[in-house]
Amino acid sequence: QKKKMTILYLYAELMGYQIPVLKEYVSKYDADVHVVHWDHKKLTPYIPPIIENVTYYNRSNLNSGMTKLVEKINPNIIFVSGWMDKKYLKIAAKYKNKNIPVVVGSDTQWESTFRKNIASLIFKYTYKKCFTHIWVSGPFQYEYAKKLGFTNNEIIFNLYTADVDAFSENVKKTSDKKYSKNFLFLGRLEEVKGISCLLQAWESIVDKKGWTLTFMGNGSLKKEIEKSTDVVLKNFMQPNDLINEIQKYGFLILPSLKEPWALVIHEAMSAGLPVLASDVCGAGAVFIVPNYTGYTFKSNNVEDLKSKIKNILNMTEVKLNRMSDNALERSKVITPEIVAASFMSVLK
Repeated sequence: QKKKMTILYLYAELMGYQIPVLKEYVSKYDADVHVVHWDHKKLTPYIPPIIENVTYYNRSNLNSGMTKLVEKINPNIIFVSGWMDKKYLKIAAKYKNKNIPVVVGSDTQWESTFRKNIASLIFKYTYKKCFTHIWVSGPFQYEYAKKLGFTNNEIIFNLYTADVDAFSENVKKTSDKKYSKNFLFLGRLEEVKGISCLLQAWESIVDKKGWTLTFMGNGSLKKEIEKSTDVVLKNFMQPNDLINEIQKYGFLILPSLKEPWALVIHEAMSAGLPVLASDVCGAGAVFIVPNYTGYTFKSNNVEDLKSKIKNILNMTEVKLNRMSDNALERSKVITPEIVAASFMSVLK
């Protein structure tokens, strides 16, 4: 009797967007999936749902027992979500030596800084020997993967995906509907998200031609945003509520100063929203085709952001609707199915 396909995830903090991918492994590959994940020092209170043939293990319970657990699981393939966890690395190295594919994930963009240059050198001679492949989210991450010493054949793409089906479920083809002239910022209300830049640009536009701007999220800049008379502020929403709420908007704005990926760009396009994002957002390189699915602007440049917003304010409904359709179409270049297939492609 052939052994069932067994997948092991050695994960940092588990987030909701991983769930559709885990379900794909079970449904398409008839796999048993075992997920070890960090349960302490979490950034969000997310609790993963129960899925048949997926078993979760809290990392905090496993300091001594992890090696035994992995031996019992006896995986065919392993994913490690980074190289921060020493215990994960030990297991990775051991199984790579047994000729099991061990894939490491990375959403880090390459920047030619002293620190990154040193880190990439060290990586080549230390951590690299723990992994057979690196799984990157997009082109900006590919560059870093090369610097870390991975060859083209050792790099796979499509690390992250939105739950495309869930977000696109209720999207009507837009050709005849009245366009929703509402901008949405969705994310943490922190300086790194470029909020001051957006507020400045928005407040300096005199004639907004009936468009509104809503900020949705929590964070330390909440008070700052409340001072503005010209915007709407809404609290952070759970994914299921967000799927219905996002339909009320017509354009996502993401003015981040630093943003390795930005899954929210993919989520918005899956819901038929074109996106205006700063040029540092990793996902922009994959999803934003300028003047077709949205626009990019120079990060932290108020004037450039302002001129792109004005450009959108002056668009016809026909053009906006076409852009919305294009965004929806473009969102399908990465799906949970494609992510699962990308991972499984490293199995001989």
